[in-house]
Amino acid sequence: MNYELDYFKNELKIKTVNLNTEWKTIHSRLWLIWSFDVPVQKKDLNASKQVNHQIYASTICFNQVLDLNIPLLPGDNLEQSGDLIIKLMSTLNTIDRHQ
Repeated sequence: MNYELDYFKNELKIKTVNLNTEWKTIHSRLWLIWSFDVPVQKKDLNASKQVNHQIYASTICFNQVLDLNIPLLPGDNLEQSGDLIIKLMSTLNTIDRHQ
């Protein structure tokens, strides 16, 4: 989470506000669900096409972090997007062998 937030701040030069975090276990796998608001970045761009919120779900798979992300535009439903990311989280199936 901190790596991604630093990327937004230092590389993309995008401010993030109102960080929310929640730990959730789904199918015996621990996830960090986190989200934040993204204030309007450029006033000259169409505000309806600018991402204004981000939802992430992060978990560890073997020795890597897996992030799922949903960017929200104005008019997108936050609750439905949250439900979607939880649905996606429940589909993760890891196999600890080569196929």
